[in-house]
Amino acid sequence: MVSINPSKRFKLKCSVHGLLQRPDGKIFMIRRFNTGYGDGKWSLPAGHLDGQETVTTGTIREIQEEAGVKVKEKDLQMVHVMHRADSDERIDFFFLTTKWEGEPHLAEPDKSDQVLWVLPQNLPENTVSYIRYFFEEFSAGNKYSEFGW
Repeated sequence: MVSINPSKRFKLKCSVHGLLQRPDGKIFMIRRFNTGYGDGKWSLPAGHLDGQETVTTGTIREIQEEAGVKVKEKDLQMVHVMHRADSDERIDFFFLTTKWEGEPHLAEPDKSDQVLWVLPQNLPENTVSYIRYFFEEFSAGNKYSEFGW
């Protein structure tokens, strides 16, 4: 058996994504701005885990920070996991909700400059590539995908 030095173990980054879906099927999207990644492109409310928080807690936090609404953990449904090697390697968790408190809006104007409601089959041309891929996989009913390998 090979001995592994824990200090040299690979540490995988984790990101969370929140899909706010209205009864008409439209999803809330945010156009990234001034972040250094995908600026000018459309994405979902998303971000990294802060550490010492669960994936669901991180998703709730990111939705509140970026869309300005409150979501309860019981109203989140995990719909997809993606292992991605895009700009770096990470695991992305995607959660869907149809219930929230408040009206989704542009809550972080220093990190995004526009919002819209869109049907997943009509994504804007300039959608972040792995987000577009997620919607293809999600629409096909796939719960897991790999992107960028």
